[in-house]
Amino acid sequence: MTHLRFKEIDSLLFKNPMTIGKKVLTEKEFLRFEFDHKDGVLMGELSSLEGLHTKGLKDLIEELGQLSKEELYQLDELSISELDVSCQLKVALQCCFLFQRKERYTNIPIQINSLHVPGFNNKELLKAKRIKVKIGRDELEKEIHDINQIIENCSKDTLLRLDANRSLSKRQLEQFWNGITKKEFIEYFEEPLSNFEELFAINDIPIALDENLEKSLREKRIPSQVTSFVVKPGLNFDLKQIKELKKSQKNIILSSAFEGPFTLACYCVFIHENEELKGQFHGLDTMSAFFIQENLFTRTTCGSIFLIP
Repeated sequence: MTHLRFKEIDSLLFKNPMTIGKKVLTEKEFLRFEFDHKDGVLMGELSSLEGLHTKGLKDLIEELGQLSKEELYQLDELSISELDVSCQLKVALQCCFLFQRKERYTNIPIQINSLHVPGFNNKELLKAKRIKVKIGRDELEKEIHDINQIIENCSKDTLLRLDANRSLSKRQLEQFWNGITKKEFIEYFEEPLSNFEELFAINDIPIALDENLEKSLREKRIPSQVTSFVVKPGLNFDLKQIKELKKSQKNIILSSAFEGPFTLACYCVFIHENEELKGQFHGLDTMSAFFIQENLFTRTTCGSIFLIP
């Protein structure tokens, strides 16, 4: 028996084709693995989202295979961040230790945001504490009207997260903000502007950084209106680096890149073990995009997922 063992590649089918950049995906592949460690056999999972991650599944298999038997056997959770491997593989290895501790926790609630789908009337969704709404895809006036309608019908303690995916100009963002009748219902606009530099000229509008977060931190230039960091583990930050983001005094929101049940269960453990993350509503509802074949947690209709034994 070798020290590193791979299972068969599995896949989850998307309920609807998923467009990532210029790629149209109908499924996502996952590969479970295990290796011998001084604390026992550790299990992990490799996956990659084409069009988003820099390394594909085959690249990750090769990269993991380059670690020696001794390196894996002596692997220390706290030092994984220092390994000379990709950020994707660092997170996969960090999740091995989180999954090992999963059995300590059952039925712990992890707060998540819910996704609003235009044209889909879901009364349960309007009860959610956080609702994410994609904007910048239709006429501005119509989208402003739609947001005001959601606000009129949602719960009093609901906050909206408006994700523009860098599609708005500064003028459009200000027009959108001024058109919202009850601004107290808006938690933030996520990456609203196509021109990052214009964020520094924005006043009074709450902003969340996602795609520009690494650049902003590297250059030590964070626009004053930024209240939150939206972070996809494995894309630009490993889990240790995400923990260190708490020094910024911003809200840290984990966002999924369509990980499978195994990795999402590990994220639940990670959130539960870190106080600065437990109070946030995370963007981890992407499992609803798949035809699920297995589950390591359950989810409510609006607002929480729970680890299960």
